[in-house]
Amino acid sequence: MRFVYVCFAFYDRVHEYQSPDHRLPAVALDFAAQPDRTVVVAPDAAERRELTRLIRSELRESGRLASENHSIPVLVEQKFSNPHVAGLYQPGDEIHFRTGSPAIEGIPHNSQARVLEVDAGRNTLTIETADGGQVSYNPAELRTQARQSTVYKEESREMAEGERIRFTAPDKENHIRTGDFASIGRIDPNLSAQLDSGKTVELDAEAAQHIDYGYTAESVANLAADRVILTGEAQQLAGLENDLARLNPGVRELSVYTSDASQALQVERTATVDTLSKSDANAANLGVAEPSITEAIVEELGIHL
Repeated sequence: MRFVYVCFAFYDRVHEYQSPDHRLPAVALDFAAQPDRTVVVAPDAAERRELTRLIRSELRESGRLASENHSIPVLVEQKFSNPHVAGLYQPGDEIHFRTGSPAIEGIPHNSQARVLEVDAGRNTLTIETADGGQVSYNPAELRTQARQSTVYKEESREMAEGERIRFTAPDKENHIRTGDFASIGRIDPNLSAQLDSGKTVELDAEAAQHIDYGYTAESVANLAADRVILTGEAQQLAGLENDLARLNPGVRELSVYTSDASQALQVERTATVDTLSKSDANAANLGVAEPSITEAIVEELGIHL
């Protein structure tokens, strides 16, 4: 049993680090060496935060990230286990209602409101609607509205020119999808960002609320990137096997940094390097399209999905 990854027709690198104190800086260095259209996939949230810090430091040292930071208010989605429990909400949370209750509670459809007060004992929320009105309601009684709403908490991100960002919500006006990546070109105070598609968009304060750092992601599925770096403890990466089936076929390089490669992903080597290289060379000579990295991993190397 060996654990190998394909970069086009070649095996890519698998790196073992017993300590995350050594593994995460190594990942940051790898990212900074080729940052364009590169994403680090890390299942652990704390590791994603630390990786973002380390990568930004490396990019700043190399001059790819400007030295001056700007504080950008962003909205971070809160994923509640039960949105009908008022005690999970906090004053200041922003609720985006898809389905409102205009006739009974005065909450319009497709509207936004801010939480003013939380009464956990009575299970009620007092919110301020977009028109300035105040409404108190029990989210357990508005089950459909609570289930179909999205709750955000406002946080601040220190960003600089050259920053890699990822959109956390769609922007119909600019034809941006959730998960799209871009690079910040200018902050003055609006943001000018170049999408990975090449299009430049201007983001005002409201549009910029739905961005975050774009260096890491929780899952490998459907990432629009050229280079993906997987990192995590062996058991964490084993949980990504099913996601590999949804790996974007445009990914050109896939690397792994883990604590134990022999447990990370159950990949059974079914061909030698020489055999694979010859097969790819023959395919090129015959004009046969090269397999996507997903096909190469799943079919040639036999990932157990």
